[in-house]
Amino acid sequence: MDRVAEVGRLHRALQHAANRRRDGEVHVRDPERKDLGRVRRPLLAAARALHRRVDGVELGRGGPGVEIARGIAHAREHTARRRRDRAPARLRATARIVRLRAGLSSPARARTRGEREAAVADPAHFSADYAEARRRFLAAAEARGARLAAYAVPARGPRGEELAVDVAYVGPEAPVAVLAVSSGIHGAEGFAGSALQHQLLAEQLDGLALPRDAGLLLVHALNPFGFAGLRRVNESNVDLNRNFVRHPEGHAPNPDYDALYPYVNPDSLDEESEAESRAALLAFAQREGFRRLQDVLTRGQYAHPRGVQYGGARDEASNRALREIALRETRGARRVAWIDVHTGLGPYGEVEVISELAPEDAGLRRARAVWGGAVKTTASGESISAAVCGALDGALAAELADRELTMGCAEFGTFDPVRVFWATRADNWLHAHGDPDSAQGRAIRAEMLEVFRPADPAWRRRVLALGARLVQQARDGLAGP
Repeated sequence: MDRVAEVGRLHRALQHAANRRRDGEVHVRDPERKDLGRVRRPLLAAARALHRRVDGVELGRGGPGVEIARGIAHAREHTARRRRDRAPARLRATARIVRLRAGLSSPARARTRGEREAAVADPAHFSADYAEARRRFLAAAEARGARLAAYAVPARGPRGEELAVDVAYVGPEAPVAVLAVSSGIHGAEGFAGSALQHQLLAEQLDGLALPRDAGLLLVHALNPFGFAGLRRVNESNVDLNRNFVRHPEGHAPNPDYDALYPYVNPDSLDEESEAESRAALLAFAQREGFRRLQDVLTRGQYAHPRGVQYGGARDEASNRALREIALRETRGARRVAWIDVHTGLGPYGEVEVISELAPEDAGLRRARAVWGGAVKTTASGESISAAVCGALDGALAAELADRELTMGCAEFGTFDPVRVFWATRADNWLHAHGDPDSAQGRAIRAEMLEVFRPADPAWRRRVLALGARLVQQARDGLAGP
């Protein structure tokens, strides 16, 4: 066993040397050390060579090699035990100091937390289509003993299925506070909101710990026609998030949209027409700025019923249903926190809580107290969204004027805005001029699905994790003073 002891001693010496700088310089665990590889590499190579061969004897083939292997194993165990005994508290404290000196900001810590949360989120909460999403939502709500209601819309789905805005309420019949989550006002964007609602019912509700006097309100698929048909608009080609205005006096003019109409809503998607449209839109952006182009294209318009971003001529069925739901389900409540879920705008897999409120508005201060720096307002130009006409949050503020409303539109980013807009433009062309059952029609629908519900499981996990956090923050806000 003298041979084994000698091998163990040599092994420990090599490991010890590999953990120090040569010539008596600073210990390699020093965080300022930049060239660890140059010092450690040759010594560790020597250690690996020792593991393979000692005194010309191959390890693992019987004879002295077995004893040598035992010696190395003993040395490794001894080293590991010493490290366990020495390190924990002091090294963790040192690491914290180093991180503070490096100036890591809270967003970096939040991203790390988000990655941990996303790792455990289950992308299976996402459904394949509207019919499955509705079926799973209702089943999960029934399993929770929720009170259910359905508001049918005057249309059928692509397979003739019934379409409805579904409502689930869990909690006391006379709540003091209500936490609400709505999904699918933009149809094809409904997959993420539906997944968050299913996750909330199936998993999160147990740990949410709503106050006893608070209720949970879930409004599923505000635009079931668009959800089922993979469109942002409803059965009347209306963008419902531009429909909450007083008709017709609330119809704001959009003259630049009128001028760009032939390029935003072309009669053809052939190569020549597309090149002309791109040139016209690019020229406008170069002359007026991209932000101005975004404002013109997304603000909403009320003059072109077959065009993109049409806000409608009257209150649509989903508009009327939403107002009734908001009033009925929050009757008697003093505080309401409402999250409306969207996708398609912003950095991939990130979330912004969009507000339309002025910087000095008390509602915006409440939203920032709940969701922090994620809240951005279009009123100051800081949001990724342009200001829009006839949005849901304005309608809720008017309907619930006697409640303390904390409202946020949770926008989860997917792809670049040009790709997303081009997809909605192609979808509008398809239903105005094309054949939805053609190969081109199927390709356009597939692109609509991808830009608003990416197939990437990592994106889905990220949305579920961030969404769960927003819900928890809203719950904490309701429980506050």
